[in-house]
Amino acid sequence: MASIYHLIKSVLPEQNSLSVSTTIKPTLFFVASMQEDTLTAQTILFYKVNGSVVPATYRYDFMNQVLEIQPTVALDANTQYQVRILSGEQGPRTILGETSSREYIFSFTT
Repeated sequence: MASIYHLIKSVLPEQNSLSVSTTIKPTLFFVASMQEDTLTAQTILFYKVNGSVVPATYRYDFMNQVLEIQPTVALDANTQYQVRILSGEQGPRTILGETSSREYIFSFTT
């Protein structure tokens, strides 16, 4: 299976953002069209830095290559969160079957 260096073009909120709203929907902008069924809580992890998973739904806009992560619980104030996109066979795939050759992690604090 082919791999590309990064699947992510940009993210919101930006890496290490502070004072982010507790109603934020972390958003990932991909470099290619993705297989929607590979964009899940098993391939893209959303969690508090202390390790607890944030329950969320994942909504992918195929035309714009954008994934929005919608928490199903309120985020805690003054808390650091991370989104981790897995690589290789464990990670998401483009419509051509490509995977990322390395993980991508971004953090923000509410």
